[in-house]
Amino acid sequence: MLHVCGQLAEEDAIHLYLFLRDIVPCLLIYPLSQQEETLEYLTTLAWHIDTNAPSTVVQSVLPVVTSHLVTLCGHLITSGLDVSACLRLLIRVVQRHPEVFHNTGVVLALFSLIGSTPQLYIAEVLKLGMYGQNLVGIKKKINNEI
Repeated sequence: MLHVCGQLAEEDAIHLYLFLRDIVPCLLIYPLSQQEETLEYLTTLAWHIDTNAPSTVVQSVLPVVTSHLVTLCGHLITSGLDVSACLRLLIRVVQRHPEVFHNTGVVLALFSLIGSTPQLYIAEVLKLGMYGQNLVGIKKKINNEI
C-alpha cells in the first residue's frame, strides 16, 4: 500500500497514512514470529514516512509509529534478538525529526527501553533521547533569536 501513496493526490495519501497509523496498535507482538513481521511493517512504514510523506503526515503519524517501534525494540531485546537495524532507523528518525521524540508515548516507550536494554545497545538508546532533546533545544534557540 505504501507504494500507492506516492501516486495519490496529497489529501488521499494523507488519509491512507492515517489509516496505516490507526492499525498500528492492532499489530501483534506475541508470539515471536509476529514480532518479526510487526518489526518489518513498522520499519518500512517509518522509513517511508521519513523519506516520502508530507509534513502533516510526519507530525500526525510518525510519533505513533515511532512509539510502537521503540516498544517493539524493547520486546525484541528481551527476546534476545538483534535490534541494531531498528535502533539505526530510530536514530535516523530522531536526527531528521527530533520533535517526534517529544511525544509522551515515545518518551515513555524510550524510558521503558532504557530499563531493559543490555549494555551492548545502551549507547544507541541513550543517543535517541539525547539527540532529540539537543536538536529541539537548538531549533528553539535559533527561532527565538530570529
